[in-house]
Amino acid sequence: MCACIIVLSIGIAVADFVIRRDIRKKARHIVVASAAFDQTGKLLVRHDGTIPMQIIQTDADLQRVLGELDPRRPTFQWLYQLSFNWGVITPFVPRILREISTRSRKPEPAPTSDRSMNRSAWEQLLFRSRFVEACVLLAHQLDLSVESLGVMFDRVLTTGTRQNDANKKDDEKNATPDDESSIHGITVHLQTSEGVMLFIVRSIGSGKPASHDVPSAEKQLGASNDNIDSYLARGYRLTETRFFSKTLADNMGVSKQEMDLFLSACKTYAKRGTRPVVQAGGAYLGLFGIRPASDHGLDVLVYNFARHQIPAYRLPDVGYPLTPSMRSFVRSCANLTMGEVLQQCNDAVQRAEASDNESQLSLDETLYEFQAAIAVAIEALTTALRCWPDLQQTARLSPEILDLPTSDNDDKVPAQMIMLEVVLGAPEARITPVQSRASGVQAPGVRSGRADSDKPPPPFVYTPFNLFTKSQTMLMRSRGCHDYCRNTQADLARLYPFIASDVAAEMDEADDQKNTINPFGSSGTPLNGRWNSRINRIGKGLSVSTAKDASSIHGGPRSPGVGGDPISPGSELDSTVLGSPAHRKASDAFGRKAPSFQHMRRGSHTGTDDDLDSQAPTDIPGPPMYQNIRSTTEGWYSRSIRTMERHDRGGLLEGVDLSE
Repeated sequence: MCACIIVLSIGIAVADFVIRRDIRKKARHIVVASAAFDQTGKLLVRHDGTIPMQIIQTDADLQRVLGELDPRRPTFQWLYQLSFNWGVITPFVPRILREISTRSRKPEPAPTSDRSMNRSAWEQLLFRSRFVEACVLLAHQLDLSVESLGVMFDRVLTTGTRQNDANKKDDEKNATPDDESSIHGITVHLQTSEGVMLFIVRSIGSGKPASHDVPSAEKQLGASNDNIDSYLARGYRLTETRFFSKTLADNMGVSKQEMDLFLSACKTYAKRGTRPVVQAGGAYLGLFGIRPASDHGLDVLVYNFARHQIPAYRLPDVGYPLTPSMRSFVRSCANLTMGEVLQQCNDAVQRAEASDNESQLSLDETLYEFQAAIAVAIEALTTALRCWPDLQQTARLSPEILDLPTSDNDDKVPAQMIMLEVVLGAPEARITPVQSRASGVQAPGVRSGRADSDKPPPPFVYTPFNLFTKSQTMLMRSRGCHDYCRNTQADLARLYPFIASDVAAEMDEADDQKNTINPFGSSGTPLNGRWNSRINRIGKGLSVSTAKDASSIHGGPRSPGVGGDPISPGSELDSTVLGSPAHRKASDAFGRKAPSFQHMRRGSHTGTDDDLDSQAPTDIPGPPMYQNIRSTTEGWYSRSIRTMERHDRGGLLEGVDLSE
């Protein structure tokens, strides 16, 4: 009996070693991982200590891959935009699956370049196709439609960066503050990196099943496997991120602190990172602050917990829509500095309080309340951004009043925003270079290599302007979004052309496969070799492999998918830390009202309001009554940039590429 126990223990240890060795091999590849959270914030994980993932294996230079996956680069932004438009892929899913199956059975030479495209563009298109294939397989591994996969996290984790203790001590001893911009976060040592990890984030809910993507598959109306009971029955489990982060960090070769940051950031991103955070019927005063970057681009000041949202405070006792007198006041103050607007508001309130004309006071009472609210919001913004002491002299009021959607379905009353525009220098009046890979992380206790004064105050961070414009385009569903979908469909049609089928051959193939297990069925039993060997070459730069060495990782008990094999590209680094109590408290500032008029008289600058989490949609969407506001607001950032360029007297925008 003892011998049996010993043998069993050794067998378990060896199996665990093999699994972990295979997982560590993934750290040298480009990983696309699914970070799915339930309503309590618990993460969906596999039985083997990983999260659902697919991998793209590449023989390209890693620095080149990292460069392409920088948030400022078109490749990263293309992948990011695709995650908002999964529906573009759905018609091509059968062709994609057929292509993967064909390549696994009959490996072919690397595809040659399309004559209508240069080699670089063709290689980039192939790279994107591997990302698409990885996402299709990842979705079907979870028995989900591609449309329900989630949205890509806007930063990427570099894996295999963990150093031994001796190297860490030497680094800390010789550490010197650098000037790597107030896009602040973790300083990443890319020389030792061996791969990247890209997160696709979602909340577990009513996702469509994988059969939705395959026309020939059996479908049940209203059926969905995207629920906790279904995942538990298939061998998945739910865990707190703080307990799971060390396991995943060990597997991917990064520090626990970095993984804590990323998982916490993904959890926040799933809640509010890609949906409107302004409240229905509210009025806001926002600040659109940009800063020149070292690559001749721009950075935008945004909230760390919602990087598509500029700093803004809700105006107390002011609702949608603004009255004609309020709009007239905003136009009269157009292009005045922030300090001049504050002075005009305070003077108007003082005149109203000293006036004895009751009839005139009653007529203009709403205007006086509006002016008082503007004054309070300006003081609140000044306090929140106190690291720029000259903000009231440099920021100017825009004459444009923005109408903003407050729901994804346009069924709720919009919000309105009055906007201040400013070109920000780095603190201490210096413009510092930018390392976007380390952007968007608020990480107390993690050495950043930057002086504390060279960071925007919490909860604010910088994000690349061209990535900010892409997120605005996707969220507003503007013309740019439609153009992207049309171009992507054309690219997919080129990569996965329609092939007229031979009916007789299809019937013979169907007869041969009667006894073959459906790779996307609930049993999740791996297929033999056919799905486990994908192409080893797709062109000079990328190679995709889902060979048997990875099947042990993804082919968990009852886990759906194509034997769980890897495939996928893409990535870049960054994260947010809303997990800490201090930052969670700071992040609530956006959803709160500026103080009421009475509180303003007592010197209070902040008030209370419903927590943003309470805005989660729980009811059935109504008709899209306010859809037209998206077209009127579209491109507001471009108009603001042109205005700031006209008023740039100090030459801060000289030599800056202002294109999106």
